[in-house]
Amino acid sequence: MTSLVHIERAQPWLGTIVKIGVQAEDAETANTAIDAAFAEIALIHRLMSFHEPFSDVSTINRNPASVPIPIHPHTAKVLRLAHEISNASEGIFDVTVAPALVANGLLPQPQQAPDPDNAACWRDLDLQESNLVKNRPLWIDLGGIAKGYAVDVAINTLLQHTTGQCYVNAGGDLRVERGEPQRIALNVPNHPPDQLPIIEVADSSVASSATPAERGAHFDGRSRSPLAQGRFATVMAQRCVIADALTKVALSTSPTRVAVLDKFQATALTFHPAEGWLTLGSRVTPSDAVGLARSRQEPSVC
Repeated sequence: MTSLVHIERAQPWLGTIVKIGVQAEDAETANTAIDAAFAEIALIHRLMSFHEPFSDVSTINRNPASVPIPIHPHTAKVLRLAHEISNASEGIFDVTVAPALVANGLLPQPQQAPDPDNAACWRDLDLQESNLVKNRPLWIDLGGIAKGYAVDVAINTLLQHTTGQCYVNAGGDLRVERGEPQRIALNVPNHPPDQLPIIEVADSSVASSATPAERGAHFDGRSRSPLAQGRFATVMAQRCVIADALTKVALSTSPTRVAVLDKFQATALTFHPAEGWLTLGSRVTPSDAVGLARSRQEPSVC
């Protein structure tokens, strides 16, 4: 049997370092697959970055309400899924929360963009095939979902080029396909460093997020206020775009968050120093999902 070569490369995209690893018959095949995957990630970065002046996101923010705005099919797919998650979560997840992020210094002021209507929300985004219409003046930010989508697109590209294991890790948004499970130690704030919890990821995705104790980085789309601080959440799902978006739902204290996770066949592990660990959703059990790194083979950390 021919042995497979393993190649991993990293590039800066999506506001983080993206690592791509593949097993293939030879180095040329592996590098061709990685090149193609990074090309897709670069495209999604250009389309969905809040900071890029000619991205779809910036174009949407600059345009007035009631004007059809042409958007790329990738952007349309992300916005359709965002709409579905916003509807299921009753607005906890909402890509129109950008004005609150700007007001709190987490994003820069959009250039040449009309002031947003404070009453605008996800329901005011009207997708019409390849066009988007804003029913009110509003700003969007896809930072809470685009990274996971990019991971999925990159994985699909790798699967077309190789037959061995492949994985994409975009700053903790991770998807692994084929091969042996990967052990991932979760870098949990306010948790004993010698007891970092670990999960095993195989043929699935995981995404993690936290609300720092000193500054709110994630906002409830309904109230436009920071989510409760000092919390950590990891979400496991088949697709990374789902895991990425649902971390914001898992970080909330909404009584409907379990139903939302179940709807998308996802499970969340949450941690708070005063509450300890909780498992939300029905996809896995706590014993399947989490253990202590000190009691097992040393895992990767993310």
